[in-house]
Amino acid sequence: MKKKTFILFSCFALLLSFTTGVWAEDARESIKAYLSSNIKLTINNEEVQLNSAPIEYNGETYLPVSELNRVFGIRAEVVNSATTIKITSNQWTNTSTSNNNNNNTGSNSNNSSEQGYANNYKPNENGTTIAREEIRLEDVMIYEYEFKNEEYSVVGNEYKGTMYFRYMDVEKMNLKNFTPETFYKEEYTGQKYIEASEFGDYFNNSNYVYPSANTVSDPVMTGVTKSKIRTALKKKKSSNTYFYYPHSYADDIYYMVYETQGEFKVKKLKIKQYSSGTYYASVVSTKDMYDDDDDDDDD
Repeated sequence: MKKKTFILFSCFALLLSFTTGVWAEDARESIKAYLSSNIKLTINNEEVQLNSAPIEYNGETYLPVSELNRVFGIRAEVVNSATTIKITSNQWTNTSTSNNNNNNTGSNSNNSSEQGYANNYKPNENGTTIAREEIRLEDVMIYEYEFKNEEYSVVGNEYKGTMYFRYMDVEKMNLKNFTPETFYKEEYTGQKYIEASEFGDYFNNSNYVYPSANTVSDPVMTGVTKSKIRTALKKKKSSNTYFYYPHSYADDIYYMVYETQGEFKVKKLKIKQYSSGTYYASVVSTKDMYDDDDDDDDD
């Protein structure tokens, strides 16, 4: 239990130390560390799914920088040829307690989002907020939009009666001055979605004509840039494969999101090469995206 409670503090300590120039003048050195996939991360007693396993080194546990944006909403990126880790921290607004009287000690909630885990925050200066309620994939459709003589594939997801578009797909359309009012984080991947109505309002209030669209069956590969890797990944697709996305920092790991028998699953794929040089994808693991039946076991 002591090790678990120490994870967050050591993660941030590591990241802050990087910003002061650990890699300056090529000061990197080889170390022996351990990937610890058995370590769980919890925030306010709610377990958070990690895409990348923590690392244990010299008695401390470290979380990859790539998880900061996905889990904590903190923008982190490697710049200057991997010599600087740039972190942009945003002030979180705890809306669950802002209207409470400090003397009120009688209220209690078992909902972790009410304890501040999924609180609204401003990720930039244009006023965009991230909704407290996370969304899940429920009724997924792939749309192909034609805009300015280019075709763009967009993941659409109808959740609880509202249609959402995956923002990373919409962003590739380079819509001038398009600033969504609210982002919604998908529970498993952490990817941002916007309400489709905001997408429609943009065209209603601009000089652009709403682009024509068709539903298609080809999975979306936003973020998968190499054509040979795209070909290898497609060979693993099923009839209800919706999209692939790359690992945050491992360039040979990709994830495939698909649906089978009404359940959404994720396959972790590793890109390998035959002796001929041809790429192929090997299945590393398969996980349920939303497994509400499993009880958390804290040993």
